[in-house]
Amino acid sequence: MSSSDSFPEQPAPEPLDRADVPPLPSSSPLDRPPTDDHAITDRPVAETWAAPAYPDYDREASLVPNPPPGNPLAAWGVLGTIIWWFVRPGRPHPQFWWACLWMLAFMLVTQGLAAVVAVATMLVGIALSPNRQKLMEDMGDPKAMADSPEIAQLMWPGLLASVVLGALFGYTALRLIAGRDWARKVAVRLPSFPHLCLVLLAVPAFVLIGQAVDEIAKQYVPSLFDLDATMGMIGYWPWWLGVLIIGFGPGISEELFCRGFLGRGLVGNHGVVLGVLFTSILFGVMHVEPRQVIYAPVMGIFLHIIYLTTRSLLMPMMVHTINNSLGVLGVWALKSHAGPEWLGAADQASDQPSFVLVYVGAVILMAAAVVGLYISRARLVGADGGPPRWQPAYPGVEYPPPDSGTVVSRPLGLGLAALGIGVIGFLAFVACCFACYAMS
Repeated sequence: MSSSDSFPEQPAPEPLDRADVPPLPSSSPLDRPPTDDHAITDRPVAETWAAPAYPDYDREASLVPNPPPGNPLAAWGVLGTIIWWFVRPGRPHPQFWWACLWMLAFMLVTQGLAAVVAVATMLVGIALSPNRQKLMEDMGDPKAMADSPEIAQLMWPGLLASVVLGALFGYTALRLIAGRDWARKVAVRLPSFPHLCLVLLAVPAFVLIGQAVDEIAKQYVPSLFDLDATMGMIGYWPWWLGVLIIGFGPGISEELFCRGFLGRGLVGNHGVVLGVLFTSILFGVMHVEPRQVIYAPVMGIFLHIIYLTTRSLLMPMMVHTINNSLGVLGVWALKSHAGPEWLGAADQASDQPSFVLVYVGAVILMAAAVVGLYISRARLVGADGGPPRWQPAYPGVEYPPPDSGTVVSRPLGLGLAALGIGVIGFLAFVACCFACYAMS
């Protein structure tokens, strides 16, 4: 073929149809939707089809809680629905019936084992006392026993063992069920300053409303033992010992177990309203004494409201401790006759009909505190101020995990407004106290 011969002209290649390209495997990360604008969306190299990493997606997906399972007992009809509602598989432990069993275990440890310590201490103390014959006679007479300073001094080792065992029980239950990160899940955190001030303003209302319910219960329910006489025996202790054992002891141990452990499971399973109600009822039942079974749930409801709105377990611990400590100091002052004159006058005035005005003022103050806590409640927001990127799977006070892009916000403006509402309620309470004083 000569050089002048020309090759036949070749047709231009047709464009490649996308349908001819084999699809990517279904497991390709290209099928993953980006979680936000910052997610990595680089496409793989065409020659190797290398799968790129999606660190943001993988990390955030692990923080999203699994949705709660449906009712596996629905086929059993109404009975299955009722059983499932109380058991709630997949929800945080403990559920209602488990909470009842945990409460019985707590009572067995804190009251059963502590009673053994108390009896052993008393027997040893009586055996070593030079007045053992009189002490043995007083042990058979409740009134003589309540008036015996020596027997009163033999009581504190058993009560100390009770609160120590209670704190260890609550910690162990939380560590066992909630895990190593239990403090984050039950919000062992400092509150905001406005919340702290608002709760402190409400302490008088908390104390007086509990006292009012106790006075009503005293008239209608029987007592297993003389609660007033038992509290009077604490007046023979040094005041600091009473505050330590009766004030700080239950304030830490009972709140750790009831609000922290039981409340986490019951609110998570049954919602805020029923969860708080169930927790408060169990809180009352575990006190055994009928009068306390009546008034303790009322106080427990307010303690739980403080807990949920401030998102800090330290707040109900503080209020519980102050309430018990004031009772101890009041008994100690009256027993030792070292208290101020106004304390005795206030104790006598509580029996007057006009004292109902003080209770009315306490209700107004309590209502103002609850409204203030609700409008300024701690809430979850995004770290950038937007919507939260993480939410707990169930109702509760759990704090966001690290690197979740979510923080707990306590708006200062709302906190100051809530504090103003609390101040108004406190002034109304003071006005009611002055009105009571003028009428007496």
